[in-house]
Amino acid sequence: MRGNSHVRCEWGEKDSGLPDDSYLSISRQILALAVGLAELSARKAGVKISTLLIDEPSGLDKQGLIDFGKSFIKLVESRVFRKGILMAHEEILKDIFDQKILVTKEGTTSRVEVLV
Repeated sequence: MRGNSHVRCEWGEKDSGLPDDSYLSISRQILALAVGLAELSARKAGVKISTLLIDEPSGLDKQGLIDFGKSFIKLVESRVFRKGILMAHEEILKDIFDQKILVTKEGTTSRVEVLV
């Protein structure tokens, strides 16, 4: 029997009532909605968001991460955003992006490698 997904926020955790696989689809929609609302708010205020910064997209399955990465690249390439920065630990996202800044920890030191 499949379990239901849980929604977590600063106020606690609640059973969403949705099967786990349904929640993955909703997570993709939430990410798209967040970007769309940011763009709409910026247009209404008469400003342009020049940089899209997303830290750790979560709640996505493997295909969702791939789709998200490709959509992120398209947004930046289409000049919707001038620059895009995606911070993630998901290995699958490394293969999608041509330009990367890899940070690896070696003991107590972090090593930074720029790949273009």
